[in-house]
Amino acid sequence: MAGISNVSNDIAHDLRTPLARLRSQLALALRRAQTDGQRDDLETAIAMSDELLKMFAAMLRIAEIEGGDRRAAFATLDLAALAEEIATMMQPVVADGDRTLVLEPSPVAEIVGDHQLLGQMLVNLIENALRHTPPGTRIEIGVTTTGNTATLTVTDTGPGIPADQRKLALRRFGRLDASRHDEGHGLGLPLIQAIVRLHRGTILLEDAAPGLRVVIALPKG
Repeated sequence: MAGISNVSNDIAHDLRTPLARLRSQLALALRRAQTDGQRDDLETAIAMSDELLKMFAAMLRIAEIEGGDRRAAFATLDLAALAEEIATMMQPVVADGDRTLVLEPSPVAEIVGDHQLLGQMLVNLIENALRHTPPGTRIEIGVTTTGNTATLTVTDTGPGIPADQRKLALRRFGRLDASRHDEGHGLGLPLIQAIVRLHRGTILLEDAAPGLRVVIALPKG
């Protein structure tokens, strides 16, 4: 499995540059297009190229995080304050999607970690909830502390993930049956899991009855 992962990372690295060049050529052709049909086809091709570039970027990001080098940037931070910061930033996006974002009152939860990566993890969790839930969904974020552990939970009232598909959801390119035709590349939760592992934490997907609850436990030290 490690060998397969390394091969996929190498492929992503090697293909990203020629794909970026292809995207540039498509953009140049779009400027020269003479008919609406040509412009529509080229815009579609550019959008598909952008999705591939996003996929490769996510794969390389996971590889970078799994390498462990980011631990050099670890510092003491308050996970509850970070959750409030990200929730405030994401409120307009959630509201535009006709969902509700609620931040539960949380005590100070000091941990040692990478502020940027943990912020990205929270953004990805909220975006994941937006992508896979219908309008009207309620999304709740909470932080609790117990002993030497700080626990972050992100809960939604959407359709959730069946128990037999939760391991698949955490695998690279793991696409669930219900989201097979949705946008995305199946790297959102694996990227979150890579960040959690870097911080020597654990991630669980649980039934919120209804909806999905993502539970991330991180050591304080």
